[in-house]
This record gives sequence, C-alpha cells and structure tokens, in this order.
Amino acid sequence: LLARIVAPTLIVRGERSLVLPREMAERMRAAIPLATLVEIPGAYHHLVLDDPAAFVRALDAFLAQ
Repeated sequence: LLARIVAPTLIVRGERSLVLPREMAERMRAAIPLATLVEIPGAYHHLVLDDPAAFVRALDAFLAQ
C-alpha cells in the first residue's frame, strides 16, 4: 500500500521513539517513492512536545522543496 502513495511524503521520527523504530521508518521511506525521512535527535515519539523547534525546521525544509 505504501508504494501507492504518489505525493511527496515527510516521515519524521524521534531518535528515541519506541512507537516508530528506525528500521520501520526506513522501510516506510524505502516503500514510498517520494518519501523523505527526518530523525529528530534526542526526541521520543511526541516530537512537537519534545523538540518543537526541530520539528518545525524539518517541516519547513520539506515544504520549501
């Protein structure tokens, strides 16, 4: 199903997330043709709470493409 996503897709995960392990995020990135994966250092799963500035930077960079 992921391969059917045709829109540019941003996958953001926290480095310490137990909900979205790095391996799963990498598989998602590989399966979605136009996916970008960003990992927020030191963050857990609640990126907007853990490091809102880093999340906004990742989102801004993605939207600027």
